[in-house]
Amino acid sequence: MLREKFSALIALKMWKLNPYSQKSKDPHDFLYLPEEKEPTKEQKEITDFFNILRSKKNPYDLKQKGIRINHITTNYDSVIEYIYTNNNCVNGYGKSHLDCIYRGFTPSKSTIKDNWLTESLFKLNGGLEIYCNPDGTYKIDYEKKDYKNLQEESPLLILPSYEQDYSSPYFIEILQKSKELLTMAKVLIIVGYSLPEEDVLIRFLLKHFALYETDFQDKKIFYINKGESHNKLRKKLKSVFREAINKPSPKRVHTFSGSFNEFVERFNQLWGPDIKNA
Repeated sequence: MLREKFSALIALKMWKLNPYSQKSKDPHDFLYLPEEKEPTKEQKEITDFFNILRSKKNPYDLKQKGIRINHITTNYDSVIEYIYTNNNCVNGYGKSHLDCIYRGFTPSKSTIKDNWLTESLFKLNGGLEIYCNPDGTYKIDYEKKDYKNLQEESPLLILPSYEQDYSSPYFIEILQKSKELLTMAKVLIIVGYSLPEEDVLIRFLLKHFALYETDFQDKKIFYINKGESHNKLRKKLKSVFREAINKPSPKRVHTFSGSFNEFVERFNQLWGPDIKNA
């Protein structure tokens, strides 16, 4: 009961701080951005970054060629969904970002396109929009909530603490699917995560990207975190991928001491014109 109360308070605070949240009479699994709010220059750079990567995906070939983007996040917020809503990804799939991303479960009243173009978004610690139905299924609801709503029904959230409980069916399923996703991935981009020692479970999960040096032969890691030197970032990576990064791997491990916006701005400048004209 106390966990539900704390989840309600956290959700209420985040809804109040969210500049894009608003009431809507439309289906709740949709995200709606206020019409008067145009994307900032920084937001445009981020959506351009994902557009450039997706332009390498070939939907007209019978073989699964190109880049498939998947997201694993420890945050509760809906930043990634807003990127999809502002992104060309939604065009041609439907009105909702849920038409082109898989959440680790099939939400009630929603359908998922079953093809290799579908991308994944797994929220390890739950999300403000994820609710459990009485029958054990899940629903997605992005409608802005007040305290009364949240007292009646609180979202699925892992509370910040040293003893985090991942024993409920949702979190067990998401952790397992995240592990499988990391094992199959060829490129891992870690953004703004300090890899703290106390996050034992998350560090163990990330380790499945490359358990041994042989696993790392055809894989790459990009670690982006501002305010820390390249040596410190590499040291943190080695604390997780001990056996995989035994020797210096300049072509396999890339660190960027700066913000994600600085990273995508440089990426767009270097790769944007070539990829768009390819």
